[in-house]
Amino acid sequence: MKLNIFVKVTATVMASVLLTSIGLFLVSNYYARSGFEAEAKENIKLFQTVVEKGVQGKQQNILRAASSLSHNPQLVQSLASGDKAAMRALMKHQLELFGAETAFVTDTKGVILARGHSDEAGDSAMNRKPVADALSGKSSASIERGKIVKFALLGAYPIKQGDTVIGSVALGQGLSGEEFVDETKALTGLEVTIFEGDTRLSTTIVKEGKRATGTKMDNPKVLETVLQKGQVFLSRNTILGKAYETAYWPLRDMQGKVSGMFFIGKDRKIIEDTEDKITWAMFLAATVISLIMGLGGLW
Repeated sequence: MKLNIFVKVTATVMASVLLTSIGLFLVSNYYARSGFEAEAKENIKLFQTVVEKGVQGKQQNILRAASSLSHNPQLVQSLASGDKAAMRALMKHQLELFGAETAFVTDTKGVILARGHSDEAGDSAMNRKPVADALSGKSSASIERGKIVKFALLGAYPIKQGDTVIGSVALGQGLSGEEFVDETKALTGLEVTIFEGDTRLSTTIVKEGKRATGTKMDNPKVLETVLQKGQVFLSRNTILGKAYETAYWPLRDMQGKVSGMFFIGKDRKIIEDTEDKITWAMFLAATVISLIMGLGGLW
């Protein structure tokens, strides 16, 4: 009889301790993981803001450089006299000085008179918003689409002789090349990609020893949120078989049309490894507490 009572009491104590420990473990694990997930999302959102501010800062730097160049007496004089050779030489020098990739001068009709990055001239740049703005007397910068360089930051400034606009000068820097994504990765420690539509133009993500350029985004939720609705997508995403905490947001051209996407992503392996370590730590703690409480209850 005494043995039966002992067994019943023991079973009740162990069941109570076990259920309590399991409950504590599940609740603690849930809130710990939820906290990590929320923190990961906030961090990637913060880095998205940093990258956006960086792009805006580059636009302002290009615009300041164009402003400085538009006030260069040699450029004003060579444009007024129609000296294309002098303009071309000056543009080549400015490319090195300002670290730009493109530089050109136009007349009042938007016809390119000289380029620093090429000997070609005579084509029109009036379809580029910053140039059209500059010829109307105001400066501007925007993301422009091109045939060779798919996306570039372009800033243009009016060139004046007295109060009269006699042309414009523009400077540009590629946004879809390796330099931008590599520079951004070095700054943030994240993977970076520029998309044209759903296709990766430039990326720091490597697949089989090569950059994964030319590959396509296959997540329909990302494509719908960013390309169709023009909104920011913040969530986990699997890219080429690897899990990332990601941010995607629209890349808009000069008309405000969504032409591509920016992407930054943090490898989730570190986050998941940390979550697993905390889970095991809480499991061991719950087990030890169960044993102590169980032994104490039996005693």
